[in-house]
Amino acid sequence: MSRPLVAAALFLFAWICYLPGNMGCSDSMWSIPTAVSLVDDHDADLDEHLPILRARGFVFTQQVNGHFYTIYPWGTSIMAAPAVVVLRPLAAGVRRYTPSLWTRLEAIQAARGCPPVASEPIISLHSWTEHLVASTIVAATAVIVFFIAAREVPLGGAAAVSLLFAFGTSAWSTASRSLWQHGPSMFLLALALLIQLRGGRLIWVGLLLAFAYVVRPTNAIPLAAAAGWVLLSRPRELPAFLLGVAVVLGLFAWSNVRVYGAWLSPYYRPGFYSRNAFIAEALAGDLMSPGRGLFIFSPIFLLSPVGFIMRIVSRRLTLLDLSLAGCVAVHWIAIAATNGNWWGGDSYGPRFFTDLLPYLTYFLLPVFGWMASARGVKFGIAAAGVSVLGGLSVAIHAQGALNGATAEWNAYPTSISFDPVRLWDWHRPQFLAGITFTPAPVPPVDLNILACNAPPGVPGMPFVVENNRGTVVLRWDPAPGPVAVYVMDVGTRPGLSDEPPREARDVLRPSVTARRVPPGTYYVRVRARNRCGDGPSSPELAVTVP
Repeated sequence: MSRPLVAAALFLFAWICYLPGNMGCSDSMWSIPTAVSLVDDHDADLDEHLPILRARGFVFTQQVNGHFYTIYPWGTSIMAAPAVVVLRPLAAGVRRYTPSLWTRLEAIQAARGCPPVASEPIISLHSWTEHLVASTIVAATAVIVFFIAAREVPLGGAAAVSLLFAFGTSAWSTASRSLWQHGPSMFLLALALLIQLRGGRLIWVGLLLAFAYVVRPTNAIPLAAAAGWVLLSRPRELPAFLLGVAVVLGLFAWSNVRVYGAWLSPYYRPGFYSRNAFIAEALAGDLMSPGRGLFIFSPIFLLSPVGFIMRIVSRRLTLLDLSLAGCVAVHWIAIAATNGNWWGGDSYGPRFFTDLLPYLTYFLLPVFGWMASARGVKFGIAAAGVSVLGGLSVAIHAQGALNGATAEWNAYPTSISFDPVRLWDWHRPQFLAGITFTPAPVPPVDLNILACNAPPGVPGMPFVVENNRGTVVLRWDPAPGPVAVYVMDVGTRPGLSDEPPREARDVLRPSVTARRVPPGTYYVRVRARNRCGDGPSSPELAVTVP
């Protein structure tokens, strides 16, 4: 079978397999409305979608000079714009001529946690639109990975590598689920890598990597690495590379100045991100935690360092290899050091590594190339090892793509943003949610267990028992009267309650323990509750976490 036929079969197979399963409707919710605005009005503002903005409480948006915009980069919406042109009449036709199918699509979207909104068809079912576009982009990326692999391994091995990329990584469980930045990002990085490997014109590499930065700012790392690679390996072509970069970034800066009055939008500025006080934990967690570890969710990538070492041993290590390995290392450090939310919020597995999946997959090629020439026992052992690691990777990401319980794991029994210690829970890891256990919220306190004639009295002022390395333990004297539960209000300024409240259910020796608390000063108050109501708050305590 020829390469084009294999590539077409891989694309179709991946795209069809991506259609079932979970869909996203949170951070990416404005990607399709923004794409519609780009097509209709040639701008990125969301003013024409004001009813939806109001219905959603203007979440994930910002107001600039009287106009509303998504807080996230526009690059993904720019890439989705051609798909909007194609899908728009199809969506309108489905709603008009096959209302039963339309109702079915609405029901599926609602069942997957994304209620339809009142708007034109392509926006009303925006989660379906996102899902279709994202699936197409990720399936196309799998094809690019196939052509990259086919340069080094036989056709069958290249197809296997492509399928491992498509189904054994976050390409399936994250990038294909909704139109986040990750799918377009890895598509652009993979295409640029294919051109680099083929010795193609570097103006295209510059264009692609610069636009990858427009899609996601962490792609400044591959862009800088590619510039260094060009300077050292193909210096005469540096002007062409820089021209491609300048064209994209020039237009990017011009559009930002027009809208924001600055070269960069807020999302690209350092102030948008918070320094992580737990860098060591993040570095380890991004690789090995049962909640977000790259090597736990895609154990096939344990072979990527092996592939890199094989290139060194065989003296086939190139400047491009060093550039790509450097990208992975710097990216790993950057996502750990510059993001207090190192686990990527409510997501599945190592979301922050999704963009660099083409590079991680590239370093699997020496292993597959060696297997193609191995014989006998060596081949049998290697094939068994790859099969086990690959099978586990596919099974784990099938969980994230198809099992809704894995999404619920982020919230239950407590939110991981509120209790990130759960990311290290080997007893109830995210990839086993819905199999060995069912995520469920903590049952509410039964306020009727105690008789009362009035709310409780004032609790004692909280006092610090421990304040060390992000762990804070507070206690207080019980309130007079019958108490069913204590509620601690937390704020970042006096009198505020802008942090999640915490409960204390031991009413005889009430205390609250908070872990992984970022540095800062917090103001806490405690109130007691029974079925007659909430009592007065305690005096406020200021706690400074170093």
